[in-house]
Amino acid sequence: MNTLITLALSFIFLYLGTVWLALYYLGFERQPMRRYPSVTIAVPAHNEADNLDVCVRSILASNYPKAKLTIIIIDDGSTDATPAIAARLASMRRPHSEAMATPVGGADGKVHERGAKIRVLRKNKEGKSVALNAALAIADTELFGVLDADSTIHPDALRNLVPLIEQGDAKEGSVAAGITSIRVRNDQSAFGAVQRIEYLMAALMRKIISTIGTLWVTPGVLSVYRTDILRQVHGFDHETMTEDLEVAMRLKEAGYCIEMAHDSITYTDVPEHMDEFWRQRIRWSRGFIQNHLRYRNMVFNRKYGTWGWFQLPLNIIGPPLLL
Repeated sequence: MNTLITLALSFIFLYLGTVWLALYYLGFERQPMRRYPSVTIAVPAHNEADNLDVCVRSILASNYPKAKLTIIIIDDGSTDATPAIAARLASMRRPHSEAMATPVGGADGKVHERGAKIRVLRKNKEGKSVALNAALAIADTELFGVLDADSTIHPDALRNLVPLIEQGDAKEGSVAAGITSIRVRNDQSAFGAVQRIEYLMAALMRKIISTIGTLWVTPGVLSVYRTDILRQVHGFDHETMTEDLEVAMRLKEAGYCIEMAHDSITYTDVPEHMDEFWRQRIRWSRGFIQNHLRYRNMVFNRKYGTWGWFQLPLNIIGPPLLL
């Protein structure tokens, strides 16, 4: 038993040393913005009347060419005012079509803005994955993003995230998705402040593992995918409890990379009561186990490089050691 613990701890310390070296040499270098690919942001919403307006307006306030932005609000069988709010947002005349501070788009260096397009899909309540796949089916942009309705984004979030996602052929090893650094919005209570620290530590760890190509989750608080690759792997799974984790692991199995932009900031609300927190973590834990069992073929499989023989085994042995 002691030998197993020693080996496991050695494995973890080797891992930490490796990722910190990678971070030291690769750094937090920002990628230049060479062009502005078209982006669809899907916002799945079930009874989100209190959050939807603020969420969508945060997208509209982005420092990204509005003519390149499409927002698809998917009303997943809401019984509150969500449908009315979605309809009002979609009916706005050329929403947020004002010029950006930084000139983009025209050969003359001037801004040419037309305004973001907002579409609304209404569905019976079938779950988040079905809602996202409905939006993916009608998306006509190069990139496809997912933003939970209870979240918002910083004005520079898209500008800082999009350059990480490669364009061109959907070849193995290319970057298929990018994620953001998530901050806690409702951190006024002691319980919220503790979760704020947790989220900051999670963001740091995700950036570290991103540098060695082993990032393995695409959270709903703004993850952006290449549309062609997401369709190639058949979108979001309907049966898993954590579709954001499952699709990320499916992308890893297909040989693609996921990267994180540490300076792409998004905001979300965290549970304010212990019972809500407990339900969230139970769902996350069950989804973690479910998806690691589903993709166990990658464990210690050198075909998947550092992800298969290093990160994935660490995911499995890490939680029991913490107990």
